[in-house]
Amino acid sequence: LIYTNSSAIDGVTIMLNYKPGETTYDSTTGGGIAFTGVEGLNVGAAMEDNNTTDGAVVENTVAYIKYAMDAFTVGFQSNETDSQTANSDTEFEAWGVSYAVSEDISISYGSSTVEFESGASKSDQEADAIGVSWTNGSMSVTASRHDIANVAGTATDDRDVTEVNLTFAF
Repeated sequence: LIYTNSSAIDGVTIMLNYKPGETTYDSTTGGGIAFTGVEGLNVGAAMEDNNTTDGAVVENTVAYIKYAMDAFTVGFQSNETDSQTANSDTEFEAWGVSYAVSEDISISYGSSTVEFESGASKSDQEADAIGVSWTNGSMSVTASRHDIANVAGTATDDRDVTEVNLTFAF
């Protein structure tokens, strides 16, 4: 069950969720708030107790901020999971910036890090990406380059990906 109310206070949205428990786990509950009352600003936070695994409750917390001004948009997000399961906690941080060069061309860059609990014997996962897009009418061409080190905490698993897309909208 999800409840959302954006009409109580101008620029504020409140979200609540509830997933009933079953015979093998307790119910899951959460809530969040978002504020969009300043032009170009979107900021929010949410928390949830995820009880879907018996004896391994995971507390999830997320906070984000995004601000758009003229041709620039910047954003930052931070997540944290605190698990009852040993060595399963994670912290995630990401940021990104985009610039609309013109009405048709945009470029962007983003970076993220996942830190695993120290006893988990995992390396921090680090990712960077750069992208460019061109749109003309119903056609778009996009290209991006992604570099990921230590995928899922595995020190020997690094990946680099280049992607080019051509899209037509009808």
